[in-house]
Amino acid sequence: MKLLSLHASNFKKLKFKQPLTFTEGIVLITGLNESGKSTVLDAILYGLYGRMIKPNQKPSNEEIISYGSGEAQVRLEFSIGNRKYRAVREIHKTRANTAKLYEV
Repeated sequence: MKLLSLHASNFKKLKFKQPLTFTEGIVLITGLNESGKSTVLDAILYGLYGRMIKPNQKPSNEEIISYGSGEAQVRLEFSIGNRKYRAVREIHKTRANTAKLYEV
């Protein structure tokens, strides 16, 4: 599997205006403490599996959605072999969450 891009809206502290694209090869994520490195990894894991690094069990919507927002979204594009996919997870405070997988 190869990660292609990540878009996060109101996912914890992430509010991307444009998708974060992953280049060919090894990707290094660096930054100061509390700058969002682990949150990027959480968004990738949540997009794929509906789980985050911590806690080990499924997180509550309040742990995911940015303070003051009513919903969040993670959109992850990846490829497996020659096929490309988009996983979209929407998290809502007042209604059921949704998870969809598209072949692009």
